[in-house]
Amino acid sequence: MKQKDKQMISQLEKKLKAEQEARTFVEKQLMEEKKRKKLEEATAARAVAFAAATRGECTETLRNRIRELETECKKLTIDIKLKEDQIRELEMKVQVMTKRQGLRSASQGELSALQNPRIYISGNHHLQ
Repeated sequence: MKQKDKQMISQLEKKLKAEQEARTFVEKQLMEEKKRKKLEEATAARAVAFAAATRGECTETLRNRIRELETECKKLTIDIKLKEDQIRELEMKVQVMTKRQGLRSASQGELSALQNPRIYISGNHHLQ
């Protein structure tokens, strides 16, 4: 019986050693998996933080661009109003000059009639 007990103990020790080795191997794999998962989580957290920061920068860039465009739009609106005022002034000047030209033409016609009374008289003579 002693021999059987020794064999049994030897087998159980071998089995225990194999189970301990298997356990150590599984624990090592578990630790590696935990490290990998932590690394993935950290990478994901950095990616989220980077995306948020990028979004913030992008948003700020867009806000600045909007401000620039609004300022440019205001300047262009002012320029348009100034140009419209200039156009109105020029149109008024054209009207004044046209009236003056019309008055000059009429005055020249009257002056011409006074200088050539025969035409005026003969013109009236036909009317009589």
